[in-house]
Amino acid sequence: MVALVVLVVLGAVGVLAFREWRSPSGRIYVQTTNGRTQLQMPTALVPVPTSLPGTGMPADTPVSAKAPSPPSQLVIPRIGVNVEVFPMADQPPTTAVVGWILGSAMPGTAGNTVIYGARAGAAAVFEHLDTLTAGDEVTVAAGSVAYVYRVTSLQEVPADQTDMLLPTSTPTLTLLTDAGIWDTTAARYTKRLVVRGTYVAAQPWSGK
Repeated sequence: MVALVVLVVLGAVGVLAFREWRSPSGRIYVQTTNGRTQLQMPTALVPVPTSLPGTGMPADTPVSAKAPSPPSQLVIPRIGVNVEVFPMADQPPTTAVVGWILGSAMPGTAGNTVIYGARAGAAAVFEHLDTLTAGDEVTVAAGSVAYVYRVTSLQEVPADQTDMLLPTSTPTLTLLTDAGIWDTTAARYTKRLVVRGTYVAAQPWSGK
């Protein structure tokens, strides 16, 4: 089977960042320095947390959901973000929304939910993503449920690093945007900002 090479384009001015292979069978792969890894989207929700990780304090009232759904809204109160989420294959958002990387996990599952937002330009929503700190909450709505994640880390990595796209064994949220400086020769930012969060609660979601 011959794989088709697809470059996922991120950033407001055509920044090449991540390389995926999409086969005719629909399988999606991520190329890293250690080789090629297939993305496998989890199909079952994990139990809703009953206590906040690392604190032992009760989480919010659990909600019931029978199956995972694609993300539809992203809310980050700390930096005033409340935007729609759309599936993102090989083109970045062109308006002020964010993109859910196809092949990454749906919220509330044991996997890595990856969402990209632009840092600058007409589609900018993550201008202040770098001001988040550990403990800040991020809500990803999917279907009738709002899945709440708590920020655990922020890290700048080289623009061509791809391991943040790889699956995880626990429910993880990964937010991505451009960082560093604009490289006019390469026509891209020199780095990526990677914000990671862990799943802490679920709440009913009825809209914005």
